[in-house]
Amino acid sequence: MPDWYKAEKEANERTIKELKETNKALLESVGSIQKENDTFKAEKAAAERNNLITSKAKELGIPQWRIEEGFSIASDANEEAITSHLTTVANNVKAQLLPGNKNSFPLSDNKPDKNEVDAIAKSLVG
Repeated sequence: MPDWYKAEKEANERTIKELKETNKALLESVGSIQKENDTFKAEKAAAERNNLITSKAKELGIPQWRIEEGFSIASDANEEAITSHLTTVANNVKAQLLPGNKNSFPLSDNKPDKNEVDAIAKSLVG
């Protein structure tokens, strides 16, 4: 083999090695960017879902104290399932707030009525 051929072959092999290393680095960068993009999309979807739940809860008249407690809604629930669940919560809260003789008290301001607490305490003791 002539010397010029060997030299050209070695130069080509170095170029191929450099291109492989560059390609590897680029693929790692793309992978990192893809992970970052996936994380961003997941965070955006979670925020949109939380906004949907909050706005739907407010639309249904669920009090802020109950919204702040949170809801147990499946992460894969669609809008119809979310609305159904929140409608049930709204109906339960409204039923709790109805006047009448109950064994519990509504937490409209997170403070129980003193007379109802006294009545419950007396029924437990006596």
